[in-house]
Amino acid sequence: VLDLYVWLSFRLDESFPDHELASSQKALCSMLIEEFLDRYGWQKPMAGRLPVRKMSSSLLSQTMRPNL
Repeated sequence: VLDLYVWLSFRLDESFPDHELASSQKALCSMLIEEFLDRYGWQKPMAGRLPVRKMSSSLLSQTMRPNL
């Protein structure tokens, strides 16, 4: 939401005047998320490589696979 607000504030500054506040809150949220992930052992993927994702065996993923 904050990312969207910041983006919109660049284009529609009269409708979204709190660019500075949104930018600082966005930075704070990013920092808190990274701190939380670091605390629980998450590591950033190596540059140039996409993380491997396991396919879910849920009913939804089974019905969507043929459409992918």
